[in-house]
Amino acid sequence: MANVTAKQVIAKAKTYLGMDGTTFRTAYYGYNNSDAWCVMFVWYVFQQLNASSLFCGGDKTAYVGYVCSKYQEMGRFYSTPQVGDLVLFNWLDGGDIYDHIAIVTSVESSTIHTIEGNTDNGIVAEKVRSRNNTIIGYCRPAYATSSVNGLSYGDTGSEVVSMQRRLMMTGYSCGDAGADGEFGDQTLAALKKYQKVKGLTVTGVYDTTTKAKLAADFKALGVYKATAKISVAVRTGPSADTARLSTYPEVKKGEIIRVAKTVQVDNIRWHFALLNKRYVGYVAARYFEKNES
Repeated sequence: MANVTAKQVIAKAKTYLGMDGTTFRTAYYGYNNSDAWCVMFVWYVFQQLNASSLFCGGDKTAYVGYVCSKYQEMGRFYSTPQVGDLVLFNWLDGGDIYDHIAIVTSVESSTIHTIEGNTDNGIVAEKVRSRNNTIIGYCRPAYATSSVNGLSYGDTGSEVVSMQRRLMMTGYSCGDAGADGEFGDQTLAALKKYQKVKGLTVTGVYDTTTKAKLAADFKALGVYKATAKISVAVRTGPSADTARLSTYPEVKKGEIIRVAKTVQVDNIRWHFALLNKRYVGYVAARYFEKNES
């Protein structure tokens, strides 16, 4: 059975927010068409996590009714929701009772929050649904229990931000979003790369050993603060010939940065620094003054 948690499935599903059905129908059929794709979306999410066995026991289906019968057969069909459940809806009186499927992201007394494909505006979207008689029931994949001691894929919050900043300042990019506090695909790739380079066990989990090693590497940088004397362009490399950083193209006068290292190229010194507490890039060192306090 795939070692995947509900948290990981929800995090992966959220990476597709705003997308239409093209990707999911093409992956399912091998070509795009006009079929309803709510089940295809859920199937695709599990596929991308190498957890196809958790969706309908590994069966491939685009039919809500089959999902219902399969989870009933497996004894994993319930009347009350949990986070990560696949909720099934019946909206058409007198019609096919299997109308729609969504992934439950949180549960409240009278509502559930979901992420779902093929919504009323034709995209992957987050919804708040009433817990009323339009719900047929809840299918519960046999998720792994999260027993890891540390941060893992799908986690969010200030601890993730701290990890991302340290990875980025030691040279491991977490993607264009920078230190956004979301442990997604690019942060996972950065952490695994760091673990591999440092000779650690490559788990993709920010465990005690990885945290201690990264803390030591970060401390060795001797990071210090510096203030911009004028507005300064942010570059993707240590040269005025490189492109500006698209996500943060300029540091404003008076702005404070955190310098991770300084390199010299063609007699010009460049700071590689954390900018706006979120991004990393290169700025010309001569336009900054080191903070003494």
